[in-house]
Amino acid sequence: MVDALRLSTLPTQGDPSRRLASKLALTRRLYRHGLSRRDVVNLYAFIDWLLVLPEALETAYLEDIEQLEEETKMRYVTSAERIGIRKGIELGRQESQRELLEHLLVARFGPLPGSLAVRVAGAESAQLSAWFERALTADSLDAVFAAA
Repeated sequence: MVDALRLSTLPTQGDPSRRLASKLALTRRLYRHGLSRRDVVNLYAFIDWLLVLPEALETAYLEDIEQLEEETKMRYVTSAERIGIRKGIELGRQESQRELLEHLLVARFGPLPGSLAVRVAGAESAQLSAWFERALTADSLDAVFAAA
């Protein structure tokens, strides 16, 4: 099963709708294999990690899985677990945004002063995106963080 999961990512790179279809198909297979709840939850988390979807498609995916669970009368992943998974995905995205922003800032302007590193570490996703956009063309660190 894990090999099928890994292989499913290759043809879906750069094609979110195909990735959604693949993720749905793999999740449906989990429900049909008669695995233990623990195994399904672990593989479900692995699928989420492996086949990341844009937010709108992730919402569609979760709605389809909820419908599947209702049809099959199987609740492997609770609403609370889904919320936890979503939060984990979002935290992972924010951390990636921080790392990319820091990398870009250091590459363009040199080491970050401690006060700016602290601001970046505490920033939300929207702010990180705004700083990243400015960092692409700004002439200085002050220009990146001035409007914030």
